Amino acid sequence: MQITIYQNVNKTGREKIDTKKAISIIEIDLRKIVYDFPKQRVITKDNVKTDIDALLFFQIIDPAKAVYEIDNLPDAIEKLTQTTSRNVVGEMDLDQTISFR
Repeated sequence: MQITIYQNVNKTGREKIDTKKAISIIEIDLRKIVYDFPKQRVITKDNVKTDIDALLFFQIIDPAKAVYEIDNLPDAIEKLTQTTSRNVVGEMDLDQTISFR
């Protein structure tokens, strides 16, 4: 997918520029993507430290937001997944965590 860059925004609207002369063309893969996270240390509700592996499947459904509303999309996805998994595991005790996998 290509996102066309606009320039010379004025009162009459946007002036679309030729993609061959575009300042930058950004390509976004709209297929499902798998990201395997390295092990991370989490603490369960009963204060047991354990390591977990995470595997994330995601798909970009709005490429404009993925490009324009965040600076580093892969890093943001990784950090959001890590904090969410820590919160989920932190609400479970060790027995629940092991049976939940």
